[in-house]
Amino acid sequence: MGNISRFDLRNLLIQAGLRHFVETGTYEGDGVAFASQHSFEKIFSVEIFDEMATAAAQRFAHDSRVSILNTTSAAGLEKILPELTGNTLFWLDAHFPMADAGLKGYEDEKDPDINIPLLKELELIAGRRSQYRDVIIMDDLRLFEDVPPGEPVVGVNEHWASIGQPHVTKEKLVHFNLADELERLFPNHPQSRLWIDAGFLIIEPPVPS
Repeated sequence: MGNISRFDLRNLLIQAGLRHFVETGTYEGDGVAFASQHSFEKIFSVEIFDEMATAAAQRFAHDSRVSILNTTSAAGLEKILPELTGNTLFWLDAHFPMADAGLKGYEDEKDPDINIPLLKELELIAGRRSQYRDVIIMDDLRLFEDVPPGEPVVGVNEHWASIGQPHVTKEKLVHFNLADELERLFPNHPQSRLWIDAGFLIIEPPVPS
């Protein structure tokens, strides 16, 4: 699990002309808290687990910019996207709802669009390509790509084995090829990888010709 605080949002806001922040996977609300320290006009976070969403809504009730949606990430994005009339930072971290909190197992959720909603999230966001210059930061990259040799990140299968769940593997749970989907959905968009924590993928707008 990573944290959006790894990134310099102040400079990113300026350089990319970002107006809004959207997060999938609220958890305890630390991502929203970090985003709220910056000059985003609107801040949205989507959380499927009722208790977490309620707690986050209460935590940020004082900030009129913040909206917490208690639903799946796909349903949340479908509701949010029409409101985003400007470049947006998308922070995607909704994998395995409540598994990292120990409230569910990594294989308990049988709907792949809920357990690992990344592909659906990217498909929805890609619909904005022609109109906006969004930035996407995705957490848990090691779930979708092998960790390159020498990087200070433990592979996800090795991680699961180390916590006593060797039966859980990314090969069982991930049913799409991230590289192929990125080529389909975001051609010509610069991509970079930051191999710390669980690995991050950053997708930027195309360079103007």
